[in-house]
Amino acid sequence: MYKRKILLFLALCFFLLNNIHAQRVMERLSRGVVAVNEGGGKVFISWRMLVTDPDDVTFNIYRAAGNAQPVKLNSKPITESTNYVDEKVDTANSNSYTIKTIVKGKETGASKAFVIPANAPVRQYLSIPLQTPKGYTPNDASVGDLDGDGDYEIILHQTGRARDNSQAGITDPPIFQAYKMDGTLLWTINLGKNIRDGAHYTQFMVYDLDGD
Repeated sequence: MYKRKILLFLALCFFLLNNIHAQRVMERLSRGVVAVNEGGGKVFISWRMLVTDPDDVTFNIYRAAGNAQPVKLNSKPITESTNYVDEKVDTANSNSYTIKTIVKGKETGASKAFVIPANAPVRQYLSIPLQTPKGYTPNDASVGDLDGDGDYEIILHQTGRARDNSQAGITDPPIFQAYKMDGTLLWTINLGKNIRDGAHYTQFMVYDLDGD
């Protein structure tokens, strides 16, 4: 009887531990719509598929030129990708793009709109202006949602006079900065003189460890 109770207790513990660890820890992210000017009247748009999306989710994409009403671009729901090339775009005007999900044949919530400005340069990336301190250069970076709006911010290590451990001599204090994707500087942290700066070993990690 005693052994049976122990086995029952262990089985219950195993069941409870499995349930505890079954819940996936994940970030609460937005759809993450981004658009870039490909040139020749083409705009490339991409967005996130979220882990909370049902397996049969599909997408519609809308473009609003200037102050005009949004117009749906795709004739059929987008089923096999999370990107789209908008052709014959008047890039002399600003254009905003919004993604809507389709679940069981009905459109659901719209994403945040991404606005590509008028006469945006042709390039395959987003350019983010930095406020680099004098004597420093941008180094390693990581991302995280620092303000809880569902969009990533960039955490950047700015390095000055840095030295690896094989080299003697003092270094400049490491500086960390946080930027929004539009270049807004959220904060700057100087780690101080007691933290030796090295491009290869001033490691840092960005994550919401307690999931709040």
